[in-house]
Amino acid sequence: MNVDVLDASQAIETEILEPEVITIEVLLSGGTSQIIALPSKYRFTTTSARDAYFAAYPSELVSQLFILVGDALYQYLNNQWVSMVSVVTGPAGASFRVAGELSSEASLPDPSYAPSNEAYLVNGFEDGSHLFILVDGAWSDQGALSGVQGPKGDTGLQGPKGDPGETPRFRIDENGHLIAVYQSDISEVTNVN
Repeated sequence: MNVDVLDASQAIETEILEPEVITIEVLLSGGTSQIIALPSKYRFTTTSARDAYFAAYPSELVSQLFILVGDALYQYLNNQWVSMVSVVTGPAGASFRVAGELSSEASLPDPSYAPSNEAYLVNGFEDGSHLFILVDGAWSDQGALSGVQGPKGDTGLQGPKGDPGETPRFRIDENGHLIAVYQSDISEVTNVN
């Protein structure tokens, strides 16, 4: 429940009447996440209500504090509120089984004969392969499947030293050109100066 706090007496009353705590998973850089517990006193309907609450309780305004304003998550950093992306965990979705990989959308099987949890990876799209899942008796394109580009790999090991090359015999032709003659290939290579 969102709370619109107008003055300190309402804030105290709200804290007593709504002690529940919600948890929010915050995704951090580097792919890690942090679960935060957010008491109802830090959930507001407007930024004005947020500002009024912390004007009444300035000692609670500490660095890295998380709050909600409506559905938006904020964190207090460097003496200012920074908007964060709110991740709300919904109910578990239905599972599906990837039955195979197809070359085109036209290759998808007749949905009336496919199990309800079936999915196919379909190639041939400009943005990569798409995942198609059977939803309510029809194939639903879930979009391109891709991950973030990985880091550049390490430089490979140096290969073994190659066999020594053949040493040519040199001669000068009648026009003054240097000619290299190889035993393995009796062809002549001309190097014009």
